Amino acid sequence: MLGLKIESRSRLVAIFFMGLLCYGINAVFADVAPTGGIQHYSPVYLAAYDREHHLLALIRSYENQGTAYYLTVDSNTLVTQVMRASDVNLLLDNKVLNNSNYFKMLERYSEAPYPLVNYGLTRAGKDVPGVFLTIDLCPSHKLFEQRFFETLVAMSEKEDRPIPIAISVTGLWMIHHSAEMNWLLAQEKNNKLQIIWVNHSFHHPVKDHFLLAPGINFDEEVFDTEKLLLAEGEVPSVFFRFPGLESNQELILKLREFGLIAVGSDAWLAKGQKITQGSIILVHGNSNEPLGIKLIMPMLQADQLHLLPLLQAL
Repeated sequence: MLGLKIESRSRLVAIFFMGLLCYGINAVFADVAPTGGIQHYSPVYLAAYDREHHLLALIRSYENQGTAYYLTVDSNTLVTQVMRASDVNLLLDNKVLNNSNYFKMLERYSEAPYPLVNYGLTRAGKDVPGVFLTIDLCPSHKLFEQRFFETLVAMSEKEDRPIPIAISVTGLWMIHHSAEMNWLLAQEKNNKLQIIWVNHSFHHPVKDHFLLAPGINFDEEVFDTEKLLLAEGEVPSVFFRFPGLESNQELILKLREFGLIAVGSDAWLAKGQKITQGSIILVHGNSNEPLGIKLIMPMLQADQLHLLPLLQAL
């Protein structure tokens, strides 16, 4: 149906099953992240220069097939990149990052107060000529919103540019929707979609206030999804979206330690919120919340929305 040959993932995935309730739907999901050859994955916070003398923040270190890598953040643009450890020059003092745009954004989006719902970047922090489309892919047994995604691809052909979107993806969705994931990666490769990958946790627990529930291992929820994206050849962004948009001070400060920024929304369409200039729009692309897709489709088809890359909201 997707018109794309699906590569086997049997060499990556060891599948065990568990029951998970997501938005009232009972489904069975694997509970193991297929991380390929990624080992010794660890959060770090280091300063370095690349070979062009750009100042970088290094936020993860790991090994893959015997080679050491860093997940890096450009200190000015906040663009993330995977780099070999041999391609960066470490600095002795991390304080060189304190005047960077990246450090300032981390500080801004980890300050009090800490509301339960919708903390973080919820709309552009400056005047921008458009809006930002974020698409949540939490665990679901349903196929994704194929017509919606195909509409975005058609927009690309009409506008003669890759359409910038941010996909808030969970690890379990990636594992159990390999056909759709491969289709999205193909659109990215073919310059139809410009995707920023937002970490939406691995399991997306729902009961007892999502990630605030007792017994949740927040580190694993963050890092297992990152490793899964890296195993797919994709680069995690600096953004994290809390399931249900619910968080507290402890998790926000933990996210800050991980070098990540919480992203919310001021235009969750299925909840009746309206789009204004600079809005961060939230819809679900996993077919669990069709109202949001129903509302946004006419706007996309009528060219009413000028979509911008999410990093431009900072």
